Amino acid sequence: MSKVLGMIAVLLLANSSVVFGQGALEPSAPPGETMKTLQQVEPRIPVSGPGTLSSPGSYYFTNDIQGSININSNNVDLDLNGFSLNGNFGFGITVNGAYNVKISNGTIFGASIGGAGGVTGNSAGNVLVEDLRIYNSYHCASFTNSQDTIEFNRVTCDFAAMEGLKLSSNNGADLRAIVRDSTFRNHSSQSEDNLPAISVVITTDDTAHALISGNRIYEGMGGGILVKTNTGDPGQSYGAITDNVVTGLPGTGIEVEGDFVVARNVAQANATNYDLNLAPNAAPVTSLGASPGAWDNISE
Repeated sequence: MSKVLGMIAVLLLANSSVVFGQGALEPSAPPGETMKTLQQVEPRIPVSGPGTLSSPGSYYFTNDIQGSININSNNVDLDLNGFSLNGNFGFGITVNGAYNVKISNGTIFGASIGGAGGVTGNSAGNVLVEDLRIYNSYHCASFTNSQDTIEFNRVTCDFAAMEGLKLSSNNGADLRAIVRDSTFRNHSSQSEDNLPAISVVITTDDTAHALISGNRIYEGMGGGILVKTNTGDPGQSYGAITDNVVTGLPGTGIEVEGDFVVARNVAQANATNYDLNLAPNAAPVTSLGASPGAWDNISE
């Protein structure tokens, strides 16, 4: 009986047709665009010539540029995109009282011989400069009346006529100066004053912060690193000057004034390797032959 029922079921299936709903044949709307606009592909703002950036945004160079760039707005990210800016002995990039600015990834040269320099700031704050090569400038970078954080990472500074990097604050605001993993060569080439490659001078009565670490300075006509505060209270100075190498300069290799930690630096063959008389938190200065401690500054 079961075999008969099974055969009947097979015959019924073989002779039946199953119909499924296919839906509407006409589309409800035309297909949408699949191409993306240039703004969607590259949401940043192109810069192809000198001028002023007066609105917040992310900007990028599309080619080498002759002339100057002024940043007059807060919240600007300027990517040189591997291209160069030739200041033609005028200003390079100037940050005019702006906050939250980043400048990166390119080359600046020929900027302001007899003027400010490659990257210049006045009353600016929270500025990050990184992955730049700056050469043949008055200063590679100079920030006056600085406040909050001014940070330099992986900057190469060649042939600055005066100081390579000059940071100062005298407007009553705290300055947090950060300079890391940068190289300075042949600075102070037009000066007889033994100007340093890195100069951080805080002249207010407010708190001084400095982190100067991992920098290399050589073949200059002046000194190496100067970090100085006139707060009147060394206890208002915080930060560290560590792991820098300064060699072969006619001035002072590393000079620090304030309650900063000074440790693990190497100063060799300078006219004076160290001046740490006003730096109470400096580690001892020791030659390699005297078996220095792990935190000692090395002098040869």
